[in-house]
Amino acid sequence: METELKFQVSAASRAAVQRAVATARARTVRLQAHYFDTPDGDLAREAVALRLRREDGLWIQTLKAAGPDGLHRLEHNVPLGRARSVQPPPLQLDRHDGHPAAGALQRALQRAGGAMPLERYGTVIRRTLREVSVPGARVELAFDVGWIQAGDRRAPVCELELELLRGDAGALLALAERWTQRFPLVLDVRTKSERGHWLALQRDGVPPQAAAAAVGVAAAASGAAGAPEAVVDMLRAALRPALANASQIAAGPSEPEHLHQLRVAVRRLMAVLHVFPVFVPPEVQALLAPLRELQHELGRARDMDVLAAPLRQAWQAAGATAQQAAAWFDALGVLGAHVHADARPGADAAAGDVSAVQCLASARAQQLWLRLLAATLPRAAEADAAGGPAAPLHQVLVPLERLCRQVRRDAGRAEALDDDGLHRLRRRIKRLRYAIEGVDTWLPQKRREALLRSLRGAQEALGLWHDAVIGQAAARTLAESAGVSVAPAQWIAVGWLAAQAEQYRGRCVRELAAWAAPSGARRARKAWRVAARRMQQAQGH
Repeated sequence: METELKFQVSAASRAAVQRAVATARARTVRLQAHYFDTPDGDLAREAVALRLRREDGLWIQTLKAAGPDGLHRLEHNVPLGRARSVQPPPLQLDRHDGHPAAGALQRALQRAGGAMPLERYGTVIRRTLREVSVPGARVELAFDVGWIQAGDRRAPVCELELELLRGDAGALLALAERWTQRFPLVLDVRTKSERGHWLALQRDGVPPQAAAAAVGVAAAASGAAGAPEAVVDMLRAALRPALANASQIAAGPSEPEHLHQLRVAVRRLMAVLHVFPVFVPPEVQALLAPLRELQHELGRARDMDVLAAPLRQAWQAAGATAQQAAAWFDALGVLGAHVHADARPGADAAAGDVSAVQCLASARAQQLWLRLLAATLPRAAEADAAGGPAAPLHQVLVPLERLCRQVRRDAGRAEALDDDGLHRLRRRIKRLRYAIEGVDTWLPQKRREALLRSLRGAQEALGLWHDAVIGQAAARTLAESAGVSVAPAQWIAVGWLAAQAEQYRGRCVRELAAWAAPSGARRARKAWRVAARRMQQAQGH
């Protein structure tokens, strides 16, 4: 198992990082690697990298496969002897037989239906290496400068890798945190093989990674595992897409979906800490505050893009011209391209928004990611927050049930809630949905599907209401602003959005009333009982 962290190094920091690594004990090697995949990219789809690399006059065949998190990868190296040519020796897949990574390779080849790997891209790297000792660990620093080549396309490489040679992964993370305080480094979980694959497909970056539901992650725990392990599983599942999307946004170029999926992943991380605080140590629970700050900062880059749709509809309904709407968007800090029906998606501005990049490149963001990685290490789940024996797995349902009752109670009186109350309920419904997805496979299938379907329906209605409310507030602010020439269409748009918000509020009340019905409460209680019984049986209780 390879345990390492990799960081982007900016052009402005390159010389300083080079000097810090290239001390008298450092050495420099030139690496020339050839990467292989099937014509349809089946290895890449399984997160498998297969390469032949020439280093220090030797050829080495390497197989890598995904590990459990952004810190670990499966790796198997087979030395092939002295290099007699710059051309790589023949590739032999059976060299990796018996290694855990070989299973992922075999799955990829089965998907390929007999197609064999061919060379797809390569790298040329000048690597400066130095080993350092820190309390509890021995770490190799590797400063890489060079490029990835795919046909006639080339992408630069300038990155610092910290690989754990022996010792504790926590010591590696502590060392990485010190380096991010010393230099403006940005954590990057994209591999060279991943970048090369997409470069070969004429893409300038890695596509967005969906912050998909962490379905059944609590079921990944062994029969003896407890609630803290299940919560760590949930954190790990949410952190993976967060790091992937943050890496591409910081490196650029990115798409609007990168930012959207990053924000969803951050919400999932926050939901785990909100719902299950009793099962995480205090230092992990303390990460909720910086996560909330990060979400707020990222929201500034995303909110204007979200506002574009309701504002455009409102101004069109009010009879505003395209020129007026463009000027008003500019006044709100949104590209005027948003208002033209034939314009390209104006979210390019949000995806490449400087504030989002700066936020993700900050030392504070790097500290947050590293501490979240530390929270997902196996040792983080050995005991509960009080230091006693770990709670049994079924105890993970207790705070989930409590949140479900709270949501159901508020849903039943949704008509009487003010805007703030309805917004709080919206956030709680998201947390409940994410938490239920974490224990998904323990619930009876029909009840689980009905419960999640009703939650998604309520969440969708609340989302439409919320968009109309914030759109109305933005339109009103614009209309009242002394710096903007007020037109009648502005106030008509404010009224139109107010009517939309009221209409969506009615839909919310209907959706929430149906969800809070007594029959739904009975079904939910039975679902929790069945899940608890299944968990207890799995643990032999």
